[in-house]
Amino acid sequence: MGMTDGDPPEVDPAGAPAEDGPGTRAREEDPTSAGAEVPAPQAAVGAQVPAPQAAVGAQVPAPQAAVGTQAAVGTQAAVGTQAAVGAQARRPGRARRTSWAVVRVVVVLAIAGAGYQSLIVEHPVVRSRLAQLVVRRPGVPGFAAKPSTDAELPASSAGIAELTAASKARPDRTGAFSIAWPSATKGSPDTTGTVAFLLPSTADAAKVKDQIDSTLLSAKAQAANGAVRAGTFGVPGVAGSSGAVFEPKQKASTSEDLGLTAFRQGRTVGVVEVVEKTARDAKGIATTEHLAIAVSAVEDAHLVAVTPGFTLRVTRYPTLTSAVWIGGSLLVAALAGLVPPVAGAALRRRRERRAKVVPGHPGITKRKL
Repeated sequence: MGMTDGDPPEVDPAGAPAEDGPGTRAREEDPTSAGAEVPAPQAAVGAQVPAPQAAVGAQVPAPQAAVGTQAAVGTQAAVGTQAAVGAQARRPGRARRTSWAVVRVVVVLAIAGAGYQSLIVEHPVVRSRLAQLVVRRPGVPGFAAKPSTDAELPASSAGIAELTAASKARPDRTGAFSIAWPSATKGSPDTTGTVAFLLPSTADAAKVKDQIDSTLLSAKAQAANGAVRAGTFGVPGVAGSSGAVFEPKQKASTSEDLGLTAFRQGRTVGVVEVVEKTARDAKGIATTEHLAIAVSAVEDAHLVAVTPGFTLRVTRYPTLTSAVWIGGSLLVAALAGLVPPVAGAALRRRRERRAKVVPGHPGITKRKL
């Protein structure tokens, strides 16, 4: 059926122009026509698809290389971190081992010191030390410098029950020493002397002092020798001191008076005896009393100085035995401080070899690397 001018072209149901028209064939045959422009964009799009694919494909190795680099860096970082952690872990271990080594050395030396004091050091009793309790000069004129008596006095010969009992119970802390000086005038019977008593305790010394007062200084103490007590006195400046003067009943030109004093300082008791020709001063006081007081003051001051800390025991350090003990102690201490750490390190290395652990990197084995 023919078309007239002004009628639209026939269109098939698919929306395409009818094929039987001459215009349609001309448009299909001419690629430059307006109708041929539709496939061109499709072809361009299809041509551009490989280009992006190729570009993407070309970029694939770069991320893989980056991933490999990052993996290597991560491995190195992990190894470095583990190494740092291992180093940090080793530091406290070394500190602990050093501390224990010091403790072992100190313990060994402490035990060695205690053993040295109990087994090597000697503490014998030296009874000649009793001589240190008496003065070496009477401190008054008229008497010779060289003593006529200078020796230990047996406790039983003093006639003091408390002293005898103490010497039996504690002989290492009890004793008596006597010293006497004759007159400086040849042929004169004048003499003076001092006896010092050492007791185990101040209580024992106080008992001895009381017994001396009740026996040697009593009114009838010299009755058997034909003497009576002429008077009593105390030593000025010496607390608790006591004294007495005895004179013969039958006085003669050759008669002599006896002056006795007693005083205590801590664990020691001093007794001074003065024998002098009977004489009186302007006040009627026997010169024997004056001499006894003077000698007693000297001896009391001496006891004040030497009594604190006095002992009959001495400390001796045997040279050869001490050298052997000290050398052995130092050797044992050195072994105690060095052997356990060395043995421990050897044991740890042995365990590391068995476990194939990389030294310095806990948790990393050679198999993993």
